[in-house]
Amino acid sequence: MRILLLSFFLMLPLSTSYAEETQKQGDLDQFKEWSEVFTSLIELAQTVEQQDTEKNHSKTKTDDHNLSDQIMTEILDSENGTIKQLFNFIMNMVNEERAKKEQQANTLNAKIKFIISNVQDLGVLNAKIQLATIKWQPIGSIKIDSEMSTYYEELTASIIDQLSDTD
Repeated sequence: MRILLLSFFLMLPLSTSYAEETQKQGDLDQFKEWSEVFTSLIELAQTVEQQDTEKNHSKTKTDDHNLSDQIMTEILDSENGTIKQLFNFIMNMVNEERAKKEQQANTLNAKIKFIISNVQDLGVLNAKIQLATIKWQPIGSIKIDSEMSTYYEELTASIIDQLSDTD
């Protein structure tokens, strides 16, 4: 299991920006959570296999060994194995969350840029009101939703404060 985690860490690309590092850390935390679930599933499977082996103690050791080999082969199969399927499932979830996050962040950033660039046309009071309405909408990830809500609350509050100083 540790080899699997180590190989996953080695597959992660190096990033240079703070935002990418934060995103990678979030992805890594999510992967760790999923790997704990996966470890629990493997332990459960091993317990079930051990119970079956104890119930059927009349089988020969060769049969047990062959069954274990077959199960491990199915789990570790690089094309259709359980580990490959679980890894693909986790990565799909991470990629979907990342895409939702990026899409909403781009939209909110565009709104903020529009308001800032049009302060004179909108008026300071109207610009402040529009900035105050910019909020992160939850995407279903507690960690991402919490971080991004805080980020946009602080960002808009900071811009509103700066606009107040210009009044």
